[in-house]
Amino acid sequence: MTYDAKSIRILREDEIKQFDWHWAEELAHEHVLPLDWVKRGFEASRWSPEATTCHFLLVRV
Repeated sequence: MTYDAKSIRILREDEIKQFDWHWAEELAHEHVLPLDWVKRGFEASRWSPEATTCHFLLVRV
């Protein structure tokens, strides 16, 4: 697949919220956590075979 100027567009707010990277940034900001740490949590949750929904437990150590 090739990309050109026509394939690039600015997403609306409701479209942005469907992506994990948006929620990772929101959680990191809201809970004052490192963004990389939250992103790793998202990645780890994708590999859980029994996971049908995404749940996060934020723990400060």
